[in-house]
Amino acid sequence: MFTVATVLIVPVYNPLPGWEKLLHQRYTELADALSQPLQLCIVNDGSTNGNFEPAANWLQQQLPAVIIESYTGNKGKGAALRTGVKLVEAAHYVFTDVDFPYTTASAVAIIKLMQSGNADLVIGNRNNQYYRQINSFRAGLSKLVRFFIRVLMRMPFDDTQCGLKSFNQKGKTIFLNTRIPTYLFDMEFVLQAVRSKAVVQTVAVELRKDVHLSRMPLKVLLRELKNFIGLLFS
Repeated sequence: MFTVATVLIVPVYNPLPGWEKLLHQRYTELADALSQPLQLCIVNDGSTNGNFEPAANWLQQQLPAVIIESYTGNKGKGAALRTGVKLVEAAHYVFTDVDFPYTTASAVAIIKLMQSGNADLVIGNRNNQYYRQINSFRAGLSKLVRFFIRVLMRMPFDDTQCGLKSFNQKGKTIFLNTRIPTYLFDMEFVLQAVRSKAVVQTVAVELRKDVHLSRMPLKVLLRELKNFIGLLFS
């Protein structure tokens, strides 16, 4: 168990070659912008393409304090993040994807709001700029999910799926009570936070100009539809 003020948890699964250089650059930019210690925790979600171990060794040399956790078998992003949260005892937690798709300024704004003590959970809110930068299928899917959240779940926050969030110890307790291991763990987390009367705040975030998000396979969509129905009637 590690004890720190703020920890950044990054799940990794079958990353592209060179991922470690990009992560090192983005993490350093964020730590410098915050001007304060930022613990980095990487969770290897059962990668099998051979791109993780050598890169992780390089990162350990560049960042001796980095925490790296690995296990066999791909369990999903939600499961990987819960592993990281259990591993590190921190006042504040923040997570994002391995390619750091959102700008450094977006991450700083979310972390600073969390550190202000005015929220238990801070979630990124994607605007029209985000949707102009991604493919039409993914944009349509995201907007459809947001519509269903507003209409069917009647939550005050419709953008549950932004991959940049931060939470405190109260948020940690809620997060570790989630069960969905894959894509919709975000929605489950925000839904439980709202039901628990946690203080949830949003921050407008911007996607980096050079980020390209891939299509979501049909089998993933079908699996998450089942998870969505489960949340709808939970």
